[in-house]
Amino acid sequence: MAADGKLYVMARHAPRKRWVQDLGRDARVRLRVGDELYAARAVRIGAGPEGEAVARAFLRKYVGVEAEEARPLTGPPSAGDDHAEVWTWRIDPPEPGA
Repeated sequence: MAADGKLYVMARHAPRKRWVQDLGRDARVRLRVGDELYAARAVRIGAGPEGEAVARAFLRKYVGVEAEEARPLTGPPSAGDDHAEVWTWRIDPPEPGA
């Protein structure tokens, strides 16, 4: 998803995903857009202004809701809560020399 001119990737039920575990060991990623392959770096974001802006952009794009306030679902859900743990990464240029 794009927000404020930046690319973001989200994972629902993040701790269960193998690719999420792989990112914990190595943040270097490759993204395919059409026929092009790009080297990049995934930077995990959480609560705070950037996370809130991404949560609002997500609601706008995928739910059709314009929200003044939104917060990312960064931690595990409470007992009985059906919300999935969602982690978000900003996709940045690769580190120099990587």
